[in-house]
Amino acid sequence: MHSLLPVGAEAAWIKIGAVLGVIWGATLASVAPLVYWYLAFMAADLLTGIWAACRTGTFSSKRLSFGMAKKGLAFFIITLAHGIDVSFWFVLHDMPLFQSVTLCAYACGEFGSIVENIERAGFGDALPPVLKKLFLSLEKRLENAVDTKLDQIGLDDEEKDKKTK
Repeated sequence: MHSLLPVGAEAAWIKIGAVLGVIWGATLASVAPLVYWYLAFMAADLLTGIWAACRTGTFSSKRLSFGMAKKGLAFFIITLAHGIDVSFWFVLHDMPLFQSVTLCAYACGEFGSIVENIERAGFGDALPPVLKKLFLSLEKRLENAVDTKLDQIGLDDEEKDKKTK
């Protein structure tokens, strides 16, 4: 295998592995079980999304690239959440609260996306009705709750800002 790699590729892979290892050890190791489950949900979402897109004839490499970029951005945000935990170290005493909550929120989003993908692929009957209803309505309910809370504290949404201008 070594002879098949271009010159310098082995050194590049070693450096990439070293950087990823440092990032893992410094920011994600304390929440490793959550990361493993999130990776499993990401993989399942990716596979069910491709499957649903192929079944409906809407597969697009551009959409796939955009989705992968969003997943990369999610890991960046999860890594940044570690910084918040470090900032609150004296209060939290080495408990990764913010990073754990961020990971759980993203995992729930991935699970909801898996449910949507199975629906789009035409196999929604295989899902328990309560599960479909819960995850398909969860996003709208959360959005409404956030909008209500923002209105209560005086932060208006974009439509209200446009009306005042």
